[in-house]
Amino acid sequence: MTEHKEAHPPLEEIKNQMETAQLPEDKLKVLMEFMESKISTSSTPQFKPFWDAREKCIELFKLVENPVVRTQLWTKYSELSKEARRLKEILDEESAFNVEQIEL
Repeated sequence: MTEHKEAHPPLEEIKNQMETAQLPEDKLKVLMEFMESKISTSSTPQFKPFWDAREKCIELFKLVENPVVRTQLWTKYSELSKEARRLKEILDEESAFNVEQIEL
C-alpha cells in the first residue's frame, strides 16, 4: 500500500480538500483547480498528477445530479484536457527538435 501512495503523492496534496468537500461537484472543483495548477506552472507541466486527477474526475461526473452544473464542470474539464494535450504536443515537438540537433 505504501508503494501506491508513493506513486501518487501529488493527489495526497489535495486529500484533505477532497475529504472536506461534501458534494461531487465540490470535489470536481478541487480536482480541476489542482489540474489547472499542474499544467500552468512556469516550468515544465506536471502531466502525471494532471492525468491522475483527470481520471478521478470521470468517476465523480457520474455522481453530479444537476445537469446544468454537470455541463458547466464538463466544459471546464474539457478545456483543461485540451490545454494539457496542446502542451504535451509542444513539449514533444521541442524534444524531437532537440534530439535532431544532438544527432547533427
